Amino acid sequence: MKNRNGFTLIELLVVIIIIGIASTIVAVKTSYYFSSHKSGEKLAKDIAAHMELAKIQAIFSMTMLGVRLEGDRYTIVQLIDVDNKLQWQPLEQTDPFWVSQILPKNTIIQLKNNETIAKEMQAIPHAPQILLYPSGEITSFTLLLRTVGSKDSIEIQSNSAGQINIVKKDD
Repeated sequence: MKNRNGFTLIELLVVIIIIGIASTIVAVKTSYYFSSHKSGEKLAKDIAAHMELAKIQAIFSMTMLGVRLEGDRYTIVQLIDVDNKLQWQPLEQTDPFWVSQILPKNTIIQLKNNETIAKEMQAIPHAPQILLYPSGEITSFTLLLRTVGSKDSIEIQSNSAGQINIVKKDD
């Protein structure tokens, strides 16, 4: 029998992924308490991190998730089958971590350049504007964040491959 000195690459990768997921959870959870005092850039980073975490959740749970923008908040929703009828349900109903995120009062959020969602998905009540697929893909979108009274804005952009980027715009 061989003498093992150290860890395998797989073991190290699993630990790094677990630490990454745990730190993202802590960052999103603690950011909720400071949301009323956030800068636009900090808020954009938090929203992007929350979407990344939801994308990971969609992959690991092999379920279709979505992001529904609702005025002063956004909610992560899940596509479920109830009595052979598909419906979008807030994920917070099954997991309290996914509570709707309330935006600061001085924040304007606007969805632009959204990829068209398939008609069969739009037909389901309370459909989200952004879809997160179990394959890791995301509907392409540009989410514009602006603070009331500021000319500067920040965009959260995604492509269909699932990459989420933050771009600061100076008007």
